[in-house]
Amino acid sequence: MEKHYRIAMFDKGQRDTKLTCYNGTTSITEEAHVIRENKEIENNESSKEAYVINENFDRINVQIGETQGVIVPKFQLKNGNKIYTFAIDFGTTNSHIEYGVVTSEGTKPSNSDTFNIPLNEKQLHYLHANYDSDLDIKKGFIHYFIPDTISDKDDFTFPMRTVFAEWNQNNRNEKMHALANGNIPFLYEKDIFPEAYNEARTELKWRGEEEDSLVELYLENIFLLLRNKVVLNGGNLKATKIIWFYPASMDTGKFDIFNGYWDKYYKKYFGSNSTENLITISESAAPFRYYKRNKGAKSEVVTIDIGGGTTDVYIVENDKPAMLLSFLFASSAIFGDGGIGGETRWNSDSNGFVQRYYNEFVDILDSCGLSDLKDTLGQIEKHHNSQDIIVFLFSLIGNKKVNGNDALDFLTKLSNNKNLKYVFIVFYGAILYFIAKSMKSKGLKRPLTLAFSGNGAKTLRVLSSNNNTIGQFAKLIFDGVYNENGTRLDIIFEDEPKKATSKGGILNSKAETPADIKPIKFTLIGNDMNSKPAGDVRFEQITEDVQSQIVDSVVEFVDFLFKLHEDNDEFLTSSLSANDSIIEQVKEICSDRGELSQSLKAALSHKRGNKKVEETLFFYPLIGVLHELAQKVIKI
Repeated sequence: MEKHYRIAMFDKGQRDTKLTCYNGTTSITEEAHVIRENKEIENNESSKEAYVINENFDRINVQIGETQGVIVPKFQLKNGNKIYTFAIDFGTTNSHIEYGVVTSEGTKPSNSDTFNIPLNEKQLHYLHANYDSDLDIKKGFIHYFIPDTISDKDDFTFPMRTVFAEWNQNNRNEKMHALANGNIPFLYEKDIFPEAYNEARTELKWRGEEEDSLVELYLENIFLLLRNKVVLNGGNLKATKIIWFYPASMDTGKFDIFNGYWDKYYKKYFGSNSTENLITISESAAPFRYYKRNKGAKSEVVTIDIGGGTTDVYIVENDKPAMLLSFLFASSAIFGDGGIGGETRWNSDSNGFVQRYYNEFVDILDSCGLSDLKDTLGQIEKHHNSQDIIVFLFSLIGNKKVNGNDALDFLTKLSNNKNLKYVFIVFYGAILYFIAKSMKSKGLKRPLTLAFSGNGAKTLRVLSSNNNTIGQFAKLIFDGVYNENGTRLDIIFEDEPKKATSKGGILNSKAETPADIKPIKFTLIGNDMNSKPAGDVRFEQITEDVQSQIVDSVVEFVDFLFKLHEDNDEFLTSSLSANDSIIEQVKEICSDRGELSQSLKAALSHKRGNKKVEETLFFYPLIGVLHELAQKVIKI
């Protein structure tokens, strides 16, 4: 099996330094030597270099100017038969990794842990004992390479931001290497990012095909960390299982591209047995597997996995999978800049959440003496990507430097904002309404339980801190759609909903390809909300008349939502604590056919004419309206 080493060199010396690896008397040619930053002696700034070595070596010759020396690494011999299973939820905004270990083939892990690098299995070893006296080099390892440890005791822990630091001199026409041409920047959002030599790339999952090389580098970085963990702990590389998840709204072409990346790196870092040990599971099914096992989800349950870019819904009836929904309507529809799948219509200058909270958080960070975090926020803001700014605001309360300061708890601030609460009411109301309409259209029974997962689902707490109140809101929507008074709805929701997908995959690793889920995949296009779907539809069939019908369906939903409020003791204001004085203005904004139509057209403009419609178009008009709603209610 091919060997995989990375050697990072940080040099502040007056003379040029060169490393050469040897195995006995044979010189090892590095596959790549990447200098991501040149040293500046006058400014006492080190160079940042990486050597990619794919053969064993027993010494490193060091040449500094005319002087030569030798480094002899102390390699550890490791072997064993432990079988590792890793479940990787590669998300739009955040990613998570769980792992389980067994000692015999054929058995499955009964539990899992969050991926970590504790002190006793460090993957990075320094030539010197520590670099505490030189922060430039100490931070350099984290900015350009990896940290010493990853654990819940550090600021570096999963779930973590999905971001990749690409060297800004990369030639994407040439072969690139993870931990050389770029790396996962574990200090992103926690410290000033070295933009002079690197570019931070977020929202990797939905970038266009021209950016897919970044997805490859990100995944390769993950595979290196996983491989090292297996080797360091006496694991069997060729028996290692890797589970990855995909949204059901991902079309077959995109799935095949992604699956090709996972297959490529499994074979490279773990061996050739990828057919058996590389497992795909839909993001819809995995959370149910976790909630069924650990939370006692009932036989009629709907799991709603809300991510950064997609929402996946898995509906179980009589303990059997009955329907699967997936759509591009998730947290980016609330906090983003009015686009679909990575596209944008606006930027942070017109984003209501940024306008309302950016300066307030800058002032709080300044008054608390957190100037480094203030500068980090400013650095992120200058790119005018609202989603990145909002994710940073959410991250602050978990930053150890903040020390739990409630004044920097963004989720709490949103929960107390009675005007902006309407954005979340419309968002969650639309999702629940569409689920109910879809279930009724297919003749399914009402659910007994709603189980929420995904990082985007954290904003469920903006509606209410009480699960019973959220359950009542959902019940009223199902009552209205089914035209009957049903039983109460139980709500399952955890503080870290992002973990449910990976944990579910570990507990039940049965594979699910797009072909496997096709029989239960279902969608109402948006103009058919009160009838059975017509079957396969192509984008070229979404005529002006069909678009008008889709807008009609959204207006019908808005009327439904506010009638629910009127018929149930003014529920939105009395139970969800929205501002009662602006409710008519909110309804008017949400019913604006002009903006609804414009938002729908903007989303459709990126779709190919003969391509099959894989997801509902019902939510497309709402994306622009949510943006407009946030922008307007902060000024009322």
